Amino acid sequence: MSLYSPYEDEVGRNVLRRYKTLDMLMEAAEHRAESQGTNYTWVLELREDLLWLQPLNLSAFGSSEGPMLYGIDCLLYGGINDKALLYNMDAGALLKRRYSAFYHNDATILDNTHNAESFLAGFTVAYDIPVILMPVLQFAPVSSMYR
Repeated sequence: MSLYSPYEDEVGRNVLRRYKTLDMLMEAAEHRAESQGTNYTWVLELREDLLWLQPLNLSAFGSSEGPMLYGIDCLLYGGINDKALLYNMDAGALLKRRYSAFYHNDATILDNTHNAESFLAGFTVAYDIPVILMPVLQFAPVSSMYR
């Protein structure tokens, strides 16, 4: 993440802290599902600065065999907008590796990424996670900002 390297910039370190937290949450969700003998269908991953405008209609998102990730088709910044992501269990099992993939990866596509959005795009390519970008009206989060 050359725009804000975690080795030199607090923003980059915060991205990695978020990845580590999300990785631990996914591990906990998988452990709970296993201990209860159930599986989850969807994970909705939101950044903390989002407002949600309408109910989420999960029937708009197809079921799939294998990993699948849905994101918002706006503000892509050279990658995938990471403010709101919806993914299935198979994708979650892969996405929980984002933190470790930053430090240990064999995928050259993750080297020299520009920002968190391009890192996520490279990660989905490296880990073979199909991505579908949804229109904002169908996937209805809006960013809020405090100044």
